[in-house]
Amino acid sequence: MLKLPYLLGVSILGATIGWQGGLFAQKPPARQMFGNLTLSPSDLRTTHTLYGISGGAVATQSLSNQKQTETGECIGFVDTEPDHRLTLTQNFKYLRLQVKSSGDTVLLVKGPGGTWCNDDVSDRNPIIAGEWLKGTYSIWVGSYEQNASFPYLLEISGDRR
Repeated sequence: MLKLPYLLGVSILGATIGWQGGLFAQKPPARQMFGNLTLSPSDLRTTHTLYGISGGAVATQSLSNQKQTETGECIGFVDTEPDHRLTLTQNFKYLRLQVKSSGDTVLLVKGPGGTWCNDDVSDRNPIIAGEWLKGTYSIWVGSYEQNASFPYLLEISGDRR
């Protein structure tokens, strides 16, 4: 005959294994790396986040064809192809792109309104904000140093934080 403590122990072990099995069977939602986004002004009630890895071997100046823009110096290194494409369905009175990363990142944006570069507005991370025209923008998130790479979040918001 089995004793009560043994049965209780087996029951607890079985419940624990079943709970863990269920927990591990559910995968966390995948973050889409290097995704694209289409926005209208009404979509900016919340902040949108894109993910990627910064850096590359191409000098930002060679892709921007400029040393300086209205929003900052074109320094650092990016990939040949953009990391993201942002399509705006209408003109935006205010839109903000902010990179958040543990590394020293730079930002290059090319679109209907022109070309913008930025570095080190928020610690070692870039921000480009202002009025934006309707259309599609190519976005590069680079690194200050050549061939350095860092995971990043690119936050797109409409408020004036």
